[in-house]
Amino acid sequence: MNRMRTVAAMAFCLWLTSSVGPAWAGAPGLCYDPGSRAGYVCASCNCSGDRTVSDASGTCKVCQMPLVARKDLQHVAILLYDGVELLDWSGVGEVFAAARGGFYVYTVSKDGKPVTSQGFVRVDPEYSLRECPWPDILVVPGGGTSAVVADRETMEWVEIVGKQAKTVMSVCSGAFVLAKAGFLDGLQATTHSADVNELRRAAPRTTVHADARFVDNGKVITTAGVSAGIDGALHVVSRLLGTERARQTAEYMQYDRWAPDAGLVVARQSGSRGQN
Repeated sequence: MNRMRTVAAMAFCLWLTSSVGPAWAGAPGLCYDPGSRAGYVCASCNCSGDRTVSDASGTCKVCQMPLVARKDLQHVAILLYDGVELLDWSGVGEVFAAARGGFYVYTVSKDGKPVTSQGFVRVDPEYSLRECPWPDILVVPGGGTSAVVADRETMEWVEIVGKQAKTVMSVCSGAFVLAKAGFLDGLQATTHSADVNELRRAAPRTTVHADARFVDNGKVITTAGVSAGIDGALHVVSRLLGTERARQTAEYMQYDRWAPDAGLVVARQSGSRGQN
């Protein structure tokens, strides 16, 4: 029986590779290499040693802070593409990086080549879809998402990675990508105030809120427009590392408008419900 299961798993792995290309051969439970999380890194403190991976524990050679085992950090992948809204992704990235040691944050684009954000900022993503470390948290920012939705390879990546990730989060019109991938079916969501009615048409099986800063369904979190991504990311930090860590992060960012209850937590609807 075990041999039959092994043969079946290998056959499925070969089918997956031939069907959608070698980019997806690294799916956890299939052909994923746990070694991609090996090594030790400096807790995100914005020093030049943050991206250096060491083979042994110790201290950062730049800031002298203790190194953290990369496998113990929540991996956060932020999807970038031409036309991505600047604050949608940079605000979220700032939150997770400023949370001090809890997250390993990186950017990824379809081919790993530079993209233009907001029409004037050229960004060099750290990884391509085929090279991206497997994330615990997938972030899909908004902007020119119509091109993302129309791109088969990127959408397949979002679907497969999103199913395996612990948390899938969209910012602004990034909700349209999650809707297309099937992540919003039967759930509640939000998006930029200007796109609420359009999302209702695009995702008829989703209850779309126009008055929530973020909506937390458990695994899937959507946020309203642009700066609301900061609120959503702080909510994730609070959920994973505690409200005090989130408060400290907001204080460091001088994000004075953050209110922990400025959203809708679906899992708590029967009890207290926080809304903007």
